[in-house]
Amino acid sequence: MINIQQQTLCKAGCGTPIQHIPGHRPKLYCSDRCRQRAHRGLPPTNVVTIVTNDEKQALEQRIAQLDQELAAANDLIDKLLSRKKTNNPLKRSYQDRLQRIGEKLDWPALDIHITVKPGRKAWRVFMINESNDQLIRAIIAAERAAEQQS
Repeated sequence: MINIQQQTLCKAGCGTPIQHIPGHRPKLYCSDRCRQRAHRGLPPTNVVTIVTNDEKQALEQRIAQLDQELAAANDLIDKLLSRKKTNNPLKRSYQDRLQRIGEKLDWPALDIHITVKPGRKAWRVFMINESNDQLIRAIIAAERAAEQQS
């Protein structure tokens, strides 16, 4: 039977107790993960941060402020995207067709040679920047998605 005499804590700061076995080299870390984190200078993974009520309120106010700034930025992006129009009537017809399908399907992700992320904004950016060939591929993919929903 092994006699355990001493117990220390992980040097990485996670707080895990480490048992030292006499006659063996003492362990400094509880796991390879903690050893790597310590060598990389990263903070321990299971450290609990205590936040006071004042700090919590300040953080909540900051989150609300950032939410408002994000909404304003999204509105600005939508305004800028709606201003950018193409002079090419063929491309405009493809954009209009894809716009109608996107609205009908609630802007799902499309997987053509490139991935069109879900959402109105991602679709608008795609429609403005891509070639007619990519727009045709997107229309076909969107129409297939519409058929699958039916």
